[in-house]
Amino acid sequence: MATRYRKKQVAARRLLLNAKGELSPDARVLAVELKRICNPRAVLVYDRNGAVDPIGTAAAAATREVWDHFVKLLHLEPFEAVNLREEEQ
Repeated sequence: MATRYRKKQVAARRLLLNAKGELSPDARVLAVELKRICNPRAVLVYDRNGAVDPIGTAAAAATREVWDHFVKLLHLEPFEAVNLREEEQ
């Protein structure tokens, strides 16, 4: 019997990937927007004084977790996930 995660993964892949296993054009638009919002490069957030902002850093980590889950759910290649850009749309 398939796990709940596996069922979600299959559903997401059916909706967002084409027959070659690549993001469909519409899914690419959504992925670029999600990547922009989640800002997966942000690790530490600093306040105006240059000190690490613990709340901002925690928020950045939470959005990073959303992006990582999306990439894992679709089993995207690292190259594809890193190179998603708005100009390609």
